[in-house]
Amino acid sequence: MRALEDVIADMVENSGRTLTAIAAEIGKHKSTLSRELSPYDAGAKLGVESLVPLMRACGSVAPLEALAGFMGYGLRPLGGEPDGRSMEDECLQGYEAVTDFIKAARAGRHYTDLMPRLRAALKELEDVVVRARDRDSGAG
Repeated sequence: MRALEDVIADMVENSGRTLTAIAAEIGKHKSTLSRELSPYDAGAKLGVESLVPLMRACGSVAPLEALAGFMGYGLRPLGGEPDGRSMEDECLQGYEAVTDFIKAARAGRHYTDLMPRLRAALKELEDVVVRARDRDSGAG
């Protein structure tokens, strides 16, 4: 099983932001956050109260997805409108998202890496249903 600490470290590393900027946003010194994220420093660990601010600063819910996955659950975002310009756009986005998920699964990617792809595919497929509902109700 991939450790939650690894998921958090990957999230920070892949955020596209510096550790200094992330630390400042969540109200910590860079050295403190660095110690809390280090797998080699048993004296300092990231507290659960820091996790949500850290996810917001990184623009990722990867740790939340991993926690849900560890417990046999998945996440679904709340609300949202279709982002495609038409039904055709939504169908294409759904196809591409499902294809990305299947390719990753067939390539043997870890399930914590599959969860965001699954979430993205479900979101795109839900957008198709919203477009169909709007079409059938005369709203769009």
